[in-house]
Amino acid sequence: MSPTSMNIAVLHAQQEHRFALCDFIADEVGFRIVGDVAGDTEALELLRVTAAHVLVVDLESVGAEAPHLITAARALSPVTCILLLVRGQPVAELEELMERGAGGYLSMDRARVELVAALRTIGMGRPYRPPAASEPVR
Repeated sequence: MSPTSMNIAVLHAQQEHRFALCDFIADEVGFRIVGDVAGDTEALELLRVTAAHVLVVDLESVGAEAPHLITAARALSPVTCILLLVRGQPVAELEELMERGAGGYLSMDRARVELVAALRTIGMGRPYRPPAASEPVR
């Protein structure tokens, strides 16, 4: 897949934040939003009917269902990479989610600065961790 031509889906429970995130991503040349949803069940349904290269997931929106969502999404669409947007989760927890199949994670407060790089990195099949991944994400 070319890192300049990516279909992206977004999962965020809060509509206002989801739309803002979609607008931010869509403004980047080569990124196309193919769907946005509020929950994990909707995300899996979206992956059944669209070809998303990357699924951006607000981790707080799925909570305890995150491991199930990642496992199910990877089984349903092995070519879809998953980028987690996080707030304060311990690195060990995030690394466990990466072992389940997430392609990377990014602190929500760094999204405006690092989101494009994170999307391009995991879209090319490489894992993405914030530069200071050894420190707790805040």
